Amino acid sequence: MKKLLIVYDSEYNATQHVALILKDLFMKNNAFAVDLSPVELSNISGYDYVIIGSPIHFGKCTSKINHFLKCNKHILAQKTVALFLTCMSVKPTPNDTNIPVYIDPGFNTPEKPLKMMSFVEKTHASANYINHVFKYCKRVPFINIAIFKGNLKINKMKLVHQFLMFFAMRLLPDIKEGNFINSKSIHDWAKQLTAYYKKSI
Repeated sequence: MKKLLIVYDSEYNATQHVALILKDLFMKNNAFAVDLSPVELSNISGYDYVIIGSPIHFGKCTSKINHFLKCNKHILAQKTVALFLTCMSVKPTPNDTNIPVYIDPGFNTPEKPLKMMSFVEKTHASANYINHVFKYCKRVPFINIAIFKGNLKINKMKLVHQFLMFFAMRLLPDIKEGNFINSKSIHDWAKQLTAYYKKSI
């Protein structure tokens, strides 16, 4: 049986929540042995498929995920790898890669070319989120990338993050407090991955 590992980092639980939903969905599939692991405990050498999950902080993946990508790029280059990101705002851009990119419909934001965006919009552009990942693992053949809407509970955040989030909310009105994790969106993306995995079995 093929083995699937879901690796994640999660500061305020949204990315962990998505990872748990994905694990349940793939376990029901019965086509894979599925493991779930925080990034700092992950050993990927024994797995056929790897899904990596990270929240977006200030336009980038977390430092732990970046370190993981950098340290494991040669092993990941030999695996079947997918990536999901969680955030509260994304500005979709035309996809100029050969990798399918799934944007959670919950964002409800129309696609716009990067050159037509304001400076603030560019910091939340899907292309910039993804290109930052590629800096750490250019040769990793990602099969699919998803960007999911997460949750925001300001009173649960560190004080410095609260301040920065209030500032971001003033600049980007689409950022709202609340839980916006959409199980259907995660299920739809998992279906895309399952179809790809089954072709490779």
